[in-house]
Amino acid sequence: LVSMGTLFYAMLAMYVIYKIINRSTADRLTSILVCILCFAATPMFFYTFRQPITAHITTLLFTSLIVLAFTLFDEDCLDTKFSGIIFGVLFGMAVINRWTALFIGILPITYFGFIFFRNYKMGGLKTTRPILLQILVFIATFMITISPQIILW
Repeated sequence: LVSMGTLFYAMLAMYVIYKIINRSTADRLTSILVCILCFAATPMFFYTFRQPITAHITTLLFTSLIVLAFTLFDEDCLDTKFSGIIFGVLFGMAVINRWTALFIGILPITYFGFIFFRNYKMGGLKTTRPILLQILVFIATFMITISPQIILW
């Protein structure tokens, strides 16, 4: 039963990776080939079927969701007012699964930094208030998301 859940998360992660690749290229075959290579040419097959109890697959899912969210925010497909909560929850879930997922935090930091400096150049500190609020929301939702795990540690 554990393998079925891990297989579900793996297929969901592959679908998210497919969507990310498909956004950057119009060729479906390339997107499918990249997903097949992600599954077959990495230890993902091993972690899905041989050691399904590990957190590698769920971390891959949440990391790929962070990359997809970054892409959608960068292309203005999602409204910036939701960036703090989306990045905070996804980043918190990735870090709960594996602490090495802290490295994926570079994407939200880059996103917020870019928006902050762009708004600052346009109108000074007054125009940076909305992004500062999103940074606070990001930190708060991240802390709320990881707080049960911190209590257990």
